[in-house]
Amino acid sequence: MTFSYHGSLPASKSMLNRLLLIQYYFSNMNSVMSSLPPPKTFGGKLQQGSPELHEIPAFAGMTAQFQIEGDSQCDDVLLMRKGLESLKANTPIDCGAAAFVFRHLVLAASRIPGKHLLRGTSRLLGRPHEPVQSILRHLGVSVQITEDSWMVISEGWKQPTLPLRIETNVSSQFLSAVILNAWQLPFDLHLLPSGDAVSEGYTAMTIELAKRAGMKFQFDSNKMILAAQQTPLAGTYSVESDVSSAFAVCSLATVAGEAIIQNYPHESLQPDRIFPELLKVLGANVAIDGDKLCVRQKTKMLSPLRWNFRNTPDLFPIAAILCGLARGTSSLVGAPHLAHKESDRILKTAQLLQKMGCPTRRRDSGLDIMGQGMAFGAKAVEFDPDDDHRLVMAAAIANAAGHKIKVHNKECVRKSFPEFLEIAKEYL
Repeated sequence: MTFSYHGSLPASKSMLNRLLLIQYYFSNMNSVMSSLPPPKTFGGKLQQGSPELHEIPAFAGMTAQFQIEGDSQCDDVLLMRKGLESLKANTPIDCGAAAFVFRHLVLAASRIPGKHLLRGTSRLLGRPHEPVQSILRHLGVSVQITEDSWMVISEGWKQPTLPLRIETNVSSQFLSAVILNAWQLPFDLHLLPSGDAVSEGYTAMTIELAKRAGMKFQFDSNKMILAAQQTPLAGTYSVESDVSSAFAVCSLATVAGEAIIQNYPHESLQPDRIFPELLKVLGANVAIDGDKLCVRQKTKMLSPLRWNFRNTPDLFPIAAILCGLARGTSSLVGAPHLAHKESDRILKTAQLLQKMGCPTRRRDSGLDIMGQGMAFGAKAVEFDPDDDHRLVMAAAIANAAGHKIKVHNKECVRKSFPEFLEIAKEYL
């Protein structure tokens, strides 16, 4: 069945969730401003020496708006929106299965004196969060942990006596969570990222978005310094369309038809922006046409690939399936942190390839894939994506190429790309 897609895609969830958190701090400052007593007046006029609130540096521009252009209805964004509302209302926060939401809202909650309850799935709370506990401890915040919740107990952040060490070798989210929650601190915060950093492109995205919102950074050797009393700037912040979702659509077109992605962000903050180059190495007919990204026709024979996914782990499952459809041995490396995603993505991707009849060899940081080309047997098989949205998309690519894989729990793709259920309905 020929695949065809013409249209735009939703906003990047990675960018959108970062901006929603910055917007939260902006709105908090507006709330603080509106709760202050008015300047002293006499006869409706300001007394001499009493400034307008917008002239006070901490509140400059606060009467304006922090507007976000672009939206997504994926579960991760919905959870972030609801979580921020719960934080404002001081009610329990449901983080679902969203690690980004959980890690960032734990830090946001810890800024507010009191007790704050955050809940999540057992899968979420079983993922590596030890660096969050270390960060909280050094900021003077305690936490009580159960199987399905964290209770954050805080008097607000306390200034660390030493630079705050943040592990970056499992996820970039720990460092991002501190940066994005460092607005209006009463003290300078010195950060010391440590470990062999992964997903550095996402850290760069965080820093760039924070800079656009007015945050000033100082870098001293391997230290990062965030000055006290920084306030988000009013403005309109546009969110690019999601390039990880575009990769899934263009991959469907590569094996089964055509796709024209409109309003594609060719100059993007998203690390996955590299995917057109990856597709070209595989032999796909992908090209830029103005503000469009186009795959004009499917590729009859894909080439093997050697690629490092250290900064683009979300591309790994689909890229691996394309390599399974190539003829020859591919080597995908550099992503040991995939073991700590929604599933053990290296293991689950290997299982999916085996369902396709494609041999693999696991490395510590990836897979060697002995691609079998576009020849398929007629045998139908079943696949459990283990609640991992990226594995659902990967299985759809295999089906679009001609495999017969029944995908269980395909609804979990709503985590990042609910529209995929309609776009790829013939292959799920």
